[in-house]
Amino acid sequence: MKVAAVSDLHLREQRLSEQVPVLRAIEREIAVAKPDLITIGGDTYQWSVPATSTIFERNTFMEFVLNLAAVAPVISVRGNHDTIGDLAFMNHLRTSNPVRHFDRPGFHVEKDRPSHVLVALPWMDRSAFGPEEDWQEATLKAWRTVLDQARSHAPKRVIVVAHAALKGAVLIEGQPPVPVHDPTFAVRDLLPDMDVPMVLIAGHYHVPQAVGVLGAYPGSPFVHTFGDKGKRGWMLVDLPDEGSPVFLWKPIAQPARIAIDYLAATDEIVQPENPVEPVKGDHVRIVASFHDRDSVTAMDNVRDFERELTERGCLVEVRCEIQRARREREGAEAVAGDSPLGDRLRAYAATCQDPPGDDVVNRAVERVTRWSEGDGT
Repeated sequence: MKVAAVSDLHLREQRLSEQVPVLRAIEREIAVAKPDLITIGGDTYQWSVPATSTIFERNTFMEFVLNLAAVAPVISVRGNHDTIGDLAFMNHLRTSNPVRHFDRPGFHVEKDRPSHVLVALPWMDRSAFGPEEDWQEATLKAWRTVLDQARSHAPKRVIVVAHAALKGAVLIEGQPPVPVHDPTFAVRDLLPDMDVPMVLIAGHYHVPQAVGVLGAYPGSPFVHTFGDKGKRGWMLVDLPDEGSPVFLWKPIAQPARIAIDYLAATDEIVQPENPVEPVKGDHVRIVASFHDRDSVTAMDNVRDFERELTERGCLVEVRCEIQRARREREGAEAVAGDSPLGDRLRAYAATCQDPPGDDVVNRAVERVTRWSEGDGT
């Protein structure tokens, strides 16, 4: 049995022009591989926790799922970046192969393969449990309940799809395993106690890697941070009738994300170690740092550089950091330290780059004073 695994897409509207071509490449490769099952390991949208998708992100992912479901059945689990209910539409799609998404732990027995059990262990938030419960122990208890139910079907093959931190896995390529605040589990904890072919395919960590003999992360198909040169792609898992699973990582070419600093004081362009020459399709972020006195010349230089990269076919993002001299008011620090609340607020307002008017300050003082005296109006 062959399983195609993708995870941690983190689709973002502002990056869809980069991400969509990569999704199309993954779809083509998976179609050629002809897997029996496709898994999606969570963290579908954005970067915040949790994230609610925009209509463009949702439509992009829906097209991706529809194209995958034309090849094989699809099973998906919620990640810690996914909002509960945001992916429920997957359970209502009309497709040639079934699509199932799990916001909560569960399992699925395929009609065509009743001896195969698919177990879904989506991320469980700390808020899902009582304040006195241990997050890790409560999560494992909920997951083990589902694993025990799956075992009662006496399956001949078990595939577990989870979004979890696994012991022995690495967060960053080249870095040894480090302690994290997330609940962390051994691979064997998330597999049923049975002597049948089984595998754990997890999302959460972006580095593709095998974890022990029975577990693996396919990793993320995208480079998400500037300067990251880690491996990105998807994974094909071969689960034989006998023996251990075989994990085959499939790299995907994609645009680089390059961070460049421009220092106006020296008219110097700086890249981190191992600089990369931007080429067509790359996403370049220019961070320009300059003082007020440099602003006109510096902005002209930045625009010239931006124009040059755009002509190469790069997607260019510019951020400007203007270093302004702080305006100090004589005696303000002493006033702020020794005076009543109203005087301290007026002293703080006086240090602002663009001091607010007296009417604004007076209204603020009035409200803060009422609040401090216990009147919350």
